[in-house]
Amino acid sequence: MKNCKLKINANKTELIIIGTVTQRAKLDGFFPTHILNQSVTPAPSVSNLGVNFDESINFKQHIKNMPLLCLPYP
Repeated sequence: MKNCKLKINANKTELIIIGTVTQRAKLDGFFPTHILNQSVTPAPSVSNLGVNFDESINFKQHIKNMPLLCLPYP
């Protein structure tokens, strides 16, 4: 990434581990970890380009955050 002059904004970096509860539990001992001198722990959901992803990929958080659309009845 350094060769391409790309930088990670550590303040905006989010980490999510996707998998079953059992699979995610196997990784508990690895966190918190450090990226760019900042402590990072997995979040239960993250947002990318307006889509909320959760650790089970069931999109409950995304649906919860969606505004209700009031369309006129034809």
